[in-house]
Amino acid sequence: MTTASYDISILPYVPAYRKGCVDAFASNIPKYFTTDEVRQFDDWLDYLEGSKELYPDEENRYYVALLQNEVIACGGFGYNPATNQATLAWGLVHNSYHRKGIGSALLYHRLNKVAELYPTAVLWLDTTQHSYPFFERHGFVIEKITKDSYAPGMDRYDMKWQKK
Repeated sequence: MTTASYDISILPYVPAYRKGCVDAFASNIPKYFTTDEVRQFDDWLDYLEGSKELYPDEENRYYVALLQNEVIACGGFGYNPATNQATLAWGLVHNSYHRKGIGSALLYHRLNKVAELYPTAVLWLDTTQHSYPFFERHGFVIEKITKDSYAPGMDRYDMKWQKK
């Protein structure tokens, strides 16, 4: 997949990509994530690797975007068959690669996978005031804003995808 001037590969997450994902996550603290979320992200990766049971009623998928075999972005989604809802999970791009089309490529990959696997699912995400404009540009609408939800000064935006 080519974005702007980058030829990236988007592949399913495997444990070998963990360090790259953690490094990309850390590059986005404190603007996009709080230090308190580091443990949550680690727990998510542990769950994906099979060492934790966090979401027993969901089907989850996670992907990495690679540039020359280096992780520069990661993101996934979960699906709950009981509610027919999918939720985007832990989508992020290493801050050195922001505003270069990588996030859009990874988002489109996830949107296409959700549509392929769960065509009738309602798709949600939660994000901050720093990232919601990105998702608005891609068809998500704000359903709810919770001030200081993640941390003081870090508001939560619950958004729903409007299929086009």
